[in-house]
Amino acid sequence: MFASTADPNVDRSLGPVRAAARACVLALAVLSAASCASMRYAATFNPTVTVEVEHPPDVGFVVDEVVFAEDARPRGGRAGTAQASCEAEWVQVLTQELLERGVRVARGGGGQNADAVIAVDVTRCETEQERSVTEREIVERAGENTRRRTVPEYHARTRVRFRGTFEVVDPSTDLVAASRTLSREPEITNSSIREEPDFPSPGTVAEQAYRSTIGVVTPILFRWSETRELVFFNDERCGLDLGHRAVEAGDYERALDISIANANSCEPGQVAEIDARDLAAAHYNVGVLHRIMGDFDLALARFEQARAADPGSDVIRDAIREALSAEEAAAALRSLGS
Repeated sequence: MFASTADPNVDRSLGPVRAAARACVLALAVLSAASCASMRYAATFNPTVTVEVEHPPDVGFVVDEVVFAEDARPRGGRAGTAQASCEAEWVQVLTQELLERGVRVARGGGGQNADAVIAVDVTRCETEQERSVTEREIVERAGENTRRRTVPEYHARTRVRFRGTFEVVDPSTDLVAASRTLSREPEITNSSIREEPDFPSPGTVAEQAYRSTIGVVTPILFRWSETRELVFFNDERCGLDLGHRAVEAGDYERALDISIANANSCEPGQVAEIDARDLAAAHYNVGVLHRIMGDFDLALARFEQARAADPGSDVIRDAIREALSAEEAAAALRSLGS
């Protein structure tokens, strides 16, 4: 909409179109300044720091010794099958992982003192092999001459379709503490332009399936860590950039001292251009440093001060949610040690 030339802020010496255009430029300048102010503390325009969250094992108790459950199924229809072979190989891979992590593994009639009983059941273990031919362009060089030609390329692919369940039982209660269904379909292809290659070994491909389950199994039995990113404001207002420099240097104690001083000296309304959002950012940075050091109560207190100064900040809201989640995980870990 064009501005009215009756507006006292519009220069009447200008034509109506030029006056309207000038009014629009002034309005855009005001909006741009407001937009820049709002973006100053947006996540996109600020650096981040990495924090680790350590989680308790999914079973909810410490596991120092395990025993693999005996197969109670009739052997007649199972022995010698692909599923039985895969199951034995899978158990071997899991056993190796457990031993490397310091867990004792019992077999047969042992495991009277086991913390957990592990049951595995392979329901599918099928091998597929397929040959195919494609075209490939090669470059041949003879002295300074080159020649391009297309030749057939032969492929031999082996795929294993694997599916199984992994279950952990608490022997003190006979209750299932955790259960996962795992499905993998790894494949390997050998290629050659000279002759038809051999098929990749089904055992090698199957081992890929077993080993890819480790990342699912280990969080069930062991503590695991999760990496998260938190914004750290580095604006020049209220000296936030000074705190960030200390963070970049890895000196979190000094960064905390600087950031606390920043928050104490950041005075909206008394210092030119400083407003409530700057104060919120200063308190927020203090909260992030407390969070890095694991002081969740102090972190949350600072985040709440930041939210009081800037209630609409998504960055502050997300930091509060992250700190609460991390504190909950820390409390669960403390309960394991009690």
